Amino acid sequence: DALPILRVGLNLRNAIERNLQAAINVERMKWSEILKRLLDVILFLAHQNLPFQCHREDLSENSGNFLELVTLLSKYDTVLKEHLLRIEHPVGSRRIHSYLSKGIQNEFIRLLGNEVKKKIVNNIQKAKYFGIIFDSTLDLSQIGRA
Repeated sequence: DALPILRVGLNLRNAIERNLQAAINVERMKWSEILKRLLDVILFLAHQNLPFQCHREDLSENSGNFLELVTLLSKYDTVLKEHLLRIEHPVGSRRIHSYLSKGIQNEFIRLLGNEVKKKIVNNIQKAKYFGIIFDSTLDLSQIGRA
């Protein structure tokens, strides 16, 4: 009779799909936690008006404030520690997405800047009146810089 074999096959397929979905959910949560931490580092540096990068983009000596802060936090945070270990010691030939590159940093900054602009425009549109204050500093050639 084919019906019992079909049931076994469907149960096996459902079990495989559940396991795959569970693995996908674990991976999604891992990347969500990594990205939260990286965005927090970006927000911290931006709030403190600190530069993100220097001339090096690797995880070696003096890699810039962003990478140095990520490395520092990884000493106390297992999520970042595991992420950096996977980058530094990849298994096999599979490409590791790090989300630590200068391009990704700039993309995050651009996206966060767009959100700030939206909030400013929204506040201006809601306000009856608003003012704009400009500040500038003269550089060595006596030219104003905003």
